[in-house]
Amino acid sequence: MVEVLSPNLPDNTQGTNNASATYSEGRPSSPVIAQPGLESEDSTFGELASDTTSLKSDVTAYEYENGRRYHAYRSGRYLLPNDEQEQARLDLQHHVLHLAFKRTLYFAPISEKTPAILDLGTGTGIWAIEVGPSPLRHQALLLMWLNIIGTDLSPIQPRWVPPNIKFEVDDLELPWTFPHHFDLIHTRIMNGSIRDWPQLFRQSFNHCKPGGWMECQELVAGLILQVSGEFLRRQMTEAGFENITLREFILLVGDWPADPELQNIGRYQLVTMLDGIHAFTIALWTRFLGYKEEEVQVFLAYLREEFMLGHIHCYWLLYVVYGQKT
Repeated sequence: MVEVLSPNLPDNTQGTNNASATYSEGRPSSPVIAQPGLESEDSTFGELASDTTSLKSDVTAYEYENGRRYHAYRSGRYLLPNDEQEQARLDLQHHVLHLAFKRTLYFAPISEKTPAILDLGTGTGIWAIEVGPSPLRHQALLLMWLNIIGTDLSPIQPRWVPPNIKFEVDDLELPWTFPHHFDLIHTRIMNGSIRDWPQLFRQSFNHCKPGGWMECQELVAGLILQVSGEFLRRQMTEAGFENITLREFILLVGDWPADPELQNIGRYQLVTMLDGIHAFTIALWTRFLGYKEEEVQVFLAYLREEFMLGHIHCYWLLYVVYGQKT
């Protein structure tokens, strides 16, 4: 495990843990109607990090392929790139989910007394940073309120973060070596990244405090990457979690809904799709399916055109499942 720094200071925006009543189960209160006519080293706030936590060269010796940059640590474990283009998409995807969840960052009813949080597959670290209190408003209480660890294969997180947030380079499918347990273990859109889901839930259960929670926020992405809400609920149950809650949301793609709020979410999600389909496709198709880069680019051009036409009313199912270690 390599401790790393993290990219930007968080703003004053802080998520809440209360969803609107009309979205208590994530669904609109009425059917969705289409519009007519549409077919970082650990740092402290204000001081530099120690040189002893500088990144090892083998962690930052990124690999480049077909114009994209990929993680170096345990190379090949994750198929999507980690370059700036992908980081921007990840941050935009976070914004989309923030809107879909009515600005709720997590749903598990964790204790407010100095909770310890683990964010697995933290990406750019944006969720971990927004969960924490704003240092501009709560600097005196910062160390007393919560502590967050975010782990990822790529050290792409901000280098300046509040002192209660730490990012580490780690593979979550290796045995965990955390010296303490957590009040909340969080994952988001790990579908396609996990080879052994039962092991993930077993390790999470073993590293939860008594009374602690695990929460998974997952998209159903096609037939091959089918991780449904019932699948997650069953995995949690078999690992030993209790008091399990399943919430179902819909994530719209495109501006086809007539409802202005859903239309806004759909527009943002369409941008994440248009920006992300190259990342989703290029490594998989060229490494394993034998396609040339030029062939993939031609296919993606047609795919983008289909998305832009708007005649397909596309949406994804999004599940939030959380359970407690009693």
